[in-house]
Amino acid sequence: MDYPLLFYIDNETSAFEQICDIYIAWTLYCADDRYSSTVPKVNKYAKRLLGKLLAISDDISVLDKKSVSSIKVYRQEMFNCKNTVDIRCLATIDGIEYQLIIEDKFDNKIDEKQLKTFKQYLSSKFQHKSSTCIFLHSGSIGDEPKDYKLCLKYGFKYFYLWKLKETYFNEGKTGNSLFDEFWFRWSDEEK
Repeated sequence: MDYPLLFYIDNETSAFEQICDIYIAWTLYCADDRYSSTVPKVNKYAKRLLGKLLAISDDISVLDKKSVSSIKVYRQEMFNCKNTVDIRCLATIDGIEYQLIIEDKFDNKIDEKQLKTFKQYLSSKFQHKSSTCIFLHSGSIGDEPKDYKLCLKYGFKYFYLWKLKETYFNEGKTGNSLFDEFWFRWSDEEK
């Protein structure tokens, strides 16, 4: 018998979204070149994810030969005294600073008002940065056609977390227990 899933909580689905946010944030940190020798495969997968989310290229190895540094990740960042951004990531790639905004939903639908508010806030506060806004669906429920159209309307890119994993983490487990538990074991259970 295998051990229980680390991220399984019987009575609280809202915790799943928070868990996803924490692991996505941690994975983005792992894209920094300073971690390339710690667990090389984790760094490689993290760079693939960062490159895809920033829409630098569809080539999964686009960041392999680029300098990735100065990664800062903010979670549940408050703005307008009532709204929060799930994840905001700043990364310097070959000397250029990029900003990634991620709104993650596990079992909730997209709120059009929320996307509009985020876009207005980001346009006013971060005009000087190259920003990419992502709607990341980390659960199994979604109205993909409707959600996708709303995301396009407000300039968000739309992804399913597990589809990203299947495409960009395609060389098997990394040997890092925490990374593998989330990205390979738990994510496979959630599909």
